[in-house]
Amino acid sequence: GPLQMLWLLFLTLPFPGGSVPVTPAPSPGRESVGIVGGCDVSGWRYPWQVSLRFYDMRLGLWQHECGGSLIHPQWVLTAAHCVEPEDLEACAFRVQVGQLRLYDHDQLHKVAEIIRHPKFNASLSTWGGADIALLRLEAPVMLSEHVNLVSLPPASLRVPARKMCWVTGWGDILDAGGPLVCRWNCTWLQVGIVSWDHQCGHRDFPGVYTRVTSYVPWICRHVPLSPGQTPEDGPFLTLGTYYHPRRPDSPPDGPVSTLAAGFPAPGPGPATVGSLQVLVP
Repeated sequence: GPLQMLWLLFLTLPFPGGSVPVTPAPSPGRESVGIVGGCDVSGWRYPWQVSLRFYDMRLGLWQHECGGSLIHPQWVLTAAHCVEPEDLEACAFRVQVGQLRLYDHDQLHKVAEIIRHPKFNASLSTWGGADIALLRLEAPVMLSEHVNLVSLPPASLRVPARKMCWVTGWGDILDAGGPLVCRWNCTWLQVGIVSWDHQCGHRDFPGVYTRVTSYVPWICRHVPLSPGQTPEDGPFLTLGTYYHPRRPDSPPDGPVSTLAAGFPAPGPGPATVGSLQVLVP
């Protein structure tokens, strides 16, 4: 399906409550279903969204496995469970950037290095899990209006209750690793990484996201910051010290798959993604 966006209303502040073990391994299924409560995205409104690919020998193609976000011309942020098991080498993955319709005119980028958080445990729970990983590309991508970076929040940032935020993906069950972004003073900040949920789209179960602010210092140990910045700086962090000149890009032809979005209702009504969204350490 098309790339989709989901608006998430934070009704409750994140909390370290009840351990609910879940193993969020990417599903082998390829059902094409829309993001619950989502809607198609028009144009390239979320140019940091990437598709993480793994080679499917049966199909003979680089199959979409997870989402991710471009935080530097040469670095992608995603969920650690998307690049499991640990013995998988970087050459097993590819990254597609700037794509509104999945698989439309692929120009895949090779991954040179995978850095999983050392505290990641595949048996995640709301007590923690460190479901976060960095991918270093073999070469920096060229930035344009269709391919650009998302900013990271300062480590001190706290997402207030009832803050409206957005998650994007291709309307598939394989959107883990994708970004949860909120708007602060006209700047998009990535505050979460799609990690797991207990029952997809059920109103009584929260969607669970890795809290990016907890890992900003770790990210900055690996990804170059702009000169003079520290992980505590505000209002946001810009990673990377150079940018490619803009290049003319034309939109892909024909419908293949598109991005989407939506938000859970704060009161009674149809269930969307759930009445509670949780950011975990």
